[in-house]
Amino acid sequence: MATNLYIDLDASRLVKGFSSQVPVNPSAFFRGDVQTVNLYFLRQTGISGAPYLSVDKSAATVKMAIGDKTGTPTSGTWTLDGVSLGYDTTAALVQAALRTSQSDASLTVAGSMELGFTITWSVVGAETALVADATGLLPYCSATVTERRAGTGSVKEQQFIRVRLTPGAEQTSFSDITATVTGTISTVAGGSSTVSEVQKIAFNKVPVSGGWTISVPADTRSVTAAVVAGVFTTTANHGFALNQPIVGTGFTNEANWTEGTTYYVKATPTPTTFTIAATSGGSAMTTATADAGSGTITTAAEITTQLDYDASLADVQTALEALTSIGAGDVSVTGVVGEFYQIAYQAQKALANFPAITVDVSALLAAYGKTGTLTLSDPQMHDLIGSADSANLDLEIQLTESSNPQTVVSQEITITADLIA
Repeated sequence: MATNLYIDLDASRLVKGFSSQVPVNPSAFFRGDVQTVNLYFLRQTGISGAPYLSVDKSAATVKMAIGDKTGTPTSGTWTLDGVSLGYDTTAALVQAALRTSQSDASLTVAGSMELGFTITWSVVGAETALVADATGLLPYCSATVTERRAGTGSVKEQQFIRVRLTPGAEQTSFSDITATVTGTISTVAGGSSTVSEVQKIAFNKVPVSGGWTISVPADTRSVTAAVVAGVFTTTANHGFALNQPIVGTGFTNEANWTEGTTYYVKATPTPTTFTIAATSGGSAMTTATADAGSGTITTAAEITTQLDYDASLADVQTALEALTSIGAGDVSVTGVVGEFYQIAYQAQKALANFPAITVDVSALLAAYGKTGTLTLSDPQMHDLIGSADSANLDLEIQLTESSNPQTVVSQEITITADLIA
């Protein structure tokens, strides 16, 4: 299961989601896990109720790390200019070591393991960069040497050494999450004379903009008994709704009604019988007849009005009930908004089989994002948490666009110790 992180680029913080500006400290990270992480980038809109827009960062590269950016090693040794130093060495000890290795009795060192060490030579001129190796320290560390001030014929060289803990988890390879939304239709329960039809619409991603529609296809029912005194009889439950438009074909010697003409369901005395009217809500055609033999009744295909990307369950139900092929009260809709909608046929539509609906989601867009995997099971993560039930570590997310790196999140998160190794 993926962990979704929503990044407010304007406030440089993690928030609860697209519709909430509430800051969050994610706690869905456990030592020992291999965690899929989805990153979504948001810009503020200033609009109440719709505070964010999704931002496409497909052209950017992303790095993410979890660790302790202010911590120091607790054991081991490291070397500087070939001299071995302890994990808790001081500026005085570093100075003594370098005065010997650099043959500069007046060289000075200031700083600490927490802040880094600044080395200043006592004579003017350029100096070779010092070499530091922190691989012997625990928790694991890295050491960097940078030139703080270049030495010249009149300037004394100054270099800076920083020893810092390496991240407990780091990912520098993220792939794009496309904004394309697809909708899948499945039959949860096939309708029959004993079971009511249930169909389900599922989105592969939660949409954040655009609209969509639902189409109810044309349906055909067989009529094999004679039409007597305006009563049509179907071989299986018809599931017709009152005032639903229908067209009959294939009958023999029909009287007082015409094949190929649209009529409207007037009444449904039983699940397998119905009467028709010439107009919606009109009088029943009680004299309509036909000889015994086969015939079919076909309903019209219909499309709902456009639904918003975040249509509520009630919105979807109302749109379906507005169709003449369904009718008020003939479906109920349950589910999770933006994820799936389950449509259960009921009332006049109960105990009948129906063809699968279709959806048009081509105008929907999901959030742009990046996805990657964090491994939280390496020894460094164990060392950072130690024997504690949980630890507050630092999360940093960096975006690089046009070769310009920018830290978009730097905040504390909670890592929980694992029970199952």
